Formats: sequence, structure tokens, C-alpha cells
Amino acid sequence: MKSILGYNPDTKAQARAEAKKLLEAAGYPNGKGMEYEIIYQTASDVNAANALRFQGQMQEVFSDMKVKLHPYPDSASFSVPQAEGKFQILAYTITSSPDAVIEFVSQYYTTGSRNYGHFSDKGLDALMDKAQVELNRDARTKMLDEAQQKFVDEWMPMYVLYAQPVKTMVQGNVGGYDTTAGLWFGYSANTKICRWYYVDK
Repeated sequence: MKSILGYNPDTKAQARAEAKKLLEAAGYPNGKGMEYEIIYQTASDVNAANALRFQGQMQEVFSDMKVKLHPYPDSASFSVPQAEGKFQILAYTITSSPDAVIEFVSQYYTTGSRNYGHFSDKGLDALMDKAQVELNRDARTKMLDEAQQKFVDEWMPMYVLYAQPVKTMVQGNVGGYDTTAGLWFGYSANTKICRWYYVDK
């Protein structure tokens, strides 16, 4: 991932300079003429922080760009424009599915249940249709590799700001913890594959 311009902290200045050139070539020198709004719910500290972080970074690089924040007080009011796709940008996250194909389908498939931005690409849909019924692990992995590469190179329907780390502690006489597989955030209690046991001292 670090080899991609925009994700490598060592080439941050280069990435910003390139972004300025691209916006100027598109008719928006220094972001002038660009104005948009980010919606988020204030009940989520993480989403509010991400909205502020994105606003700050954009206006630091493109001083003439206008980035407004539109906070919603709770998930009930926020979910209405989110579900209808009536937003320009939203700061939001949801727990990942335990399967990469299911995650791609829910988030980016044309009729995906969590495709709030209404992203649609026939190529992605066709690739996921194949991946959902592919039982060969190597063939499925190849399809996912292709999907991830196109996500970065062509589609980019979403910009991921960060992955939230999680710390988990268990008492010293529990064994098998190091062989646990599954998610460690969100609905993680329902996505574990493991066999833990007590260790006699």
C-alpha cells in the first residue's frame, strides 16, 4: 500500500504537489470553485474526528476550497440522508464482514446493502458474481487481488482514513488465544474461530 502515491508518508509532499496540479488542470486552481459538505453524526467521536481531520487536510493543501461540516445529533436523523444517498461526503464506518467477497458486495456492488454512495461498476459486479460462487481458494484469491487493485487504480469509491487498533487482554491461564482467527472489532464476538482452554499451573 505504501507504494501508492497518497498512502506513503515519505512521499507526502510529492502527493500533495501532484494533487494541486491535477485540480488546477481540472479548472480548480488551489481548490477555488470547489465547495462540498461532509455529514456525520455527533454521537460518534470517531466519525466526527474523521470529518474534522479531512476538512483540515483539504483546506491546508487547497486554501480556496470550501469544506463544510454538517453534524447530525443521532443515528436516527443521520441514517435518512445516508440511506437515500443524499450527501456529497459522509464520515462513517461499519464493521467489516468476516469474508472479503461479502464485504465487497455489501459495500460496492451496485445493489449492495451498505453501498450508500450508490457506486456502480459493471466490472466489479461481474467479478463479485464470479467470486461468490467460486469454491477454489486460489481462484477466489486471484479475483480478490484483481478487485483490490482496481479499487485503488480505477474505482476508488471510498477513501479509508485509518484502521482502528484494538487491544484485548485475557488472563494468564487461558491457552489457545494465539490461534484465534477472526475480527477484533465491532461484532467481533460473533466472528471468532477458536478453541480456548484453561491451563493448569
